[in-house]
Amino acid sequence: MDEAGADDPDALQRALTAWIEAQHQRPTQDAIRAHPLYLAHTAVMRARAPPPLPGACLEFVRRRARFCTNRATPGDPDSLCGMHRAMRIPARAVPTDCHPDSNNPEETNNAHISTTIASTAVAHAHPGRKTNLRKRMKRMLNPFTVGQIDPRNLPVWENIYADTTLPLMVDIGCAKGRYLQSLSAQLPSWNFCGVEIFAPLVTAANALLNTPSNLFYVNSNITLDLEVLKFPNLQRVSLLFPDPWSCGDAENGINRDENEPTKKSRKNMKKRVMTPEFAMRLAKLLKKGSEVYFASDWLDLAVDIRTCLLSTGCFDIPVAEEGTAAATNMCGKQVETHVAQRPYVPTKTTSELCSAQWERQKKVQRSLIDVETAYAKPEVQNGIKDGEAMLWLGGIPFGGTQTERDLVCEAQWRAVYRLVVERNGQACE
Repeated sequence: MDEAGADDPDALQRALTAWIEAQHQRPTQDAIRAHPLYLAHTAVMRARAPPPLPGACLEFVRRRARFCTNRATPGDPDSLCGMHRAMRIPARAVPTDCHPDSNNPEETNNAHISTTIASTAVAHAHPGRKTNLRKRMKRMLNPFTVGQIDPRNLPVWENIYADTTLPLMVDIGCAKGRYLQSLSAQLPSWNFCGVEIFAPLVTAANALLNTPSNLFYVNSNITLDLEVLKFPNLQRVSLLFPDPWSCGDAENGINRDENEPTKKSRKNMKKRVMTPEFAMRLAKLLKKGSEVYFASDWLDLAVDIRTCLLSTGCFDIPVAEEGTAAATNMCGKQVETHVAQRPYVPTKTTSELCSAQWERQKKVQRSLIDVETAYAKPEVQNGIKDGEAMLWLGGIPFGGTQTERDLVCEAQWRAVYRLVVERNGQACE
């Protein structure tokens, strides 16, 4: 091809098509993508495409002739979103242990950093992963319509796990269970249990398991069955993106004039999983050093969960150990990474997490912005005091593994408020 046609995308496309048709057998996709004409055509399209937005994923989407519009995972070294990070880099070896009582947390931290990409790739390699990232959330199931588990359906843990003495992680509201599938493959020295109130999801998730396995799913209303299930050696609990009952603006039950919840709001708030009573029940089951990890893209819900846990007096927010810098300090240099290192020290303020969301949404989703506060409407709540002073994790704990909702939040540029709290030695009353 002459030099004049080297910069003409139409000419390059015609030449590539002619090469494909000249082959006796249609080349594979890998062969086509490795051809010089394909690479040259992609380079021209990339050069002519509008530049990516600040903070957006830097992956060029050829079929759309533009850069990805998802938010890049904060701290990702390649500035990619979770979906494209998994597609670009194959999974490598992952750490085999992440015990909260590890005697060498520095070694564990380094192992997490070295396998950041691999962990996330594993999280999205499973077939059936969510792809409709801009679709609205499913209809929430009223927990008051589901009773206590039938005693005949109680799991016999000795028949499920090969070794019940291994530490157990329970994910409350696991949905399809993809998050635990990723973690269970990374951490074979742990047992994992997903608890989901919607029975069809549990049936489908258990049908995909290989036996024997360190993973199991239970259909249960956890607010009624927490003690009945008798989890063996419970050392970690996660509550990730729970149903946002009573979250939203005045139309969803918040009386902005009186700054008090309306009757409708109080009724729906009772449906939330985390309450002060549930937090205390959880504390009674966890031993010192155990962890509770929660995340939500609704600020008022995240604040409420945080308040419930800390109000028990049985949980503490990790702090950087004396003689060390922050949790993101590596080799004496401050490095922001999308993997939160243990101890999981929060370093981000609410306003820092919201800034990227506002910058993006004000351009393409003006209808979702409250012009008076410059925050997304779903996150504007009266009654949240000192929210700006609260610190949240800047990265994702446990190898950087993302949930399906994390990917949705990247596509919609929604801030995610996440925190890990540790069980202290305080006795429960």
